[in-house]
Amino acid sequence: MKNAKRAKDKQKKKPELSAVLTTVLFCLFTAGLFAAFLLFPDREYSENENRTLQTFPGWTASDHLDGTFGSEMNDYFADQFPMRNGWTAAKGIAELVAGKGENNGVLVGTNEQLAVYAFDACAGTEGYVPSTDGYSEKLVERECRALADMDEKLKKQGIPFCFLLAPRTIDVAASAFTYPDDGSRKLISDFYGRLPETVNAPEVIPLLREKYESGEYVAYRTDHHWTTLGAYYAYVEVMKSWGMEGEILPESAFTVSRTPNFYGTTWSKLGLPFVGPDVLELWETGDEDRYLAEDLDSGHVLPGGLYSRSFLEVKDKYAVFLDGTHNRLRITDSEGPGRETLLVAKDSFANCMIPFLARHFDIVVLNLSDGGDETNLSKYVEKYGCDRVLIVYGLENATTSYRLSGIR
Repeated sequence: MKNAKRAKDKQKKKPELSAVLTTVLFCLFTAGLFAAFLLFPDREYSENENRTLQTFPGWTASDHLDGTFGSEMNDYFADQFPMRNGWTAAKGIAELVAGKGENNGVLVGTNEQLAVYAFDACAGTEGYVPSTDGYSEKLVERECRALADMDEKLKKQGIPFCFLLAPRTIDVAASAFTYPDDGSRKLISDFYGRLPETVNAPEVIPLLREKYESGEYVAYRTDHHWTTLGAYYAYVEVMKSWGMEGEILPESAFTVSRTPNFYGTTWSKLGLPFVGPDVLELWETGDEDRYLAEDLDSGHVLPGGLYSRSFLEVKDKYAVFLDGTHNRLRITDSEGPGRETLLVAKDSFANCMIPFLARHFDIVVLNLSDGGDETNLSKYVEKYGCDRVLIVYGLENATTSYRLSGIR
């Protein structure tokens, strides 16, 4: 009887000891994280994610009352969490093992093709709908109306206009995923359908989808941009739309250099280390040194002209095109004065396309994503005596930003 009682007492103590050990380990783990927050300085930039991180926010009464401070604190803890990249990778692997086929709003398809499918859809000034694959029809209507007004205004001045809608990866590489592409097709159809037929808007997205499905490398697997080949096809369509087919440089005119180990923004968002890198291509004719690129805000001449090769040695390799993002640039040919001046209002999709256009035009470049007066195209057309206007804008930015609806 006594032995049986002792055995029962031991059985009771075992789970109690286990619970104590679990509690101690949890406390140590939590204390370690807290200590890491205190000991390690805040990181201001993530090269892996290619974005600025939230540092500890300042407190004001107004920010506290309207919720800004609380939102910034949430971002701070998320961005400065110790070993954040490792935890992100572990979460991504767990999601895939569970059969979800996506993580953090990114789909994983065949041949390690990645694509963002969830966006914070903008409804103009009314706010945002987070993490959706939908869009605001009201916003698209306003954007198309602004484009039509811009086209009409330029026609009165005798200035040719072209609008190029650049695709999201999910629009081009839909065949790589089991995720339904109904939403993508509806959005594309809606955008082109709302533009008046009088607006010169080459439908490059269906073309690139066709090229992708035939096996051509027109969309990166790990980044949200089109590849240099995809940008070349877009350049061809723009030139055709202006009746300049005879001036198009054939693919054979270029020597292609390839830089491996390019991991783009989609790879950083997903955080899965086993997804392999892309190859970034530069298409050159051998006379790139003749093209000068000047930052119109600082007066600084960009190193390398069309290509800043130092970026090929870092993670953000896409910045090799035009030295990354500048709000206002002017590109000229030092050996070819007297060319037409082209105004390009754009987001980052145009960066790898502009080197093709620079063979034909002097170019004034405006960054529509800046938030300043770059939407005032009429002002810059007059200021720089522009002969043509091209807008290159990504479909993702068109659905998550109100900037395109503000052009004038």
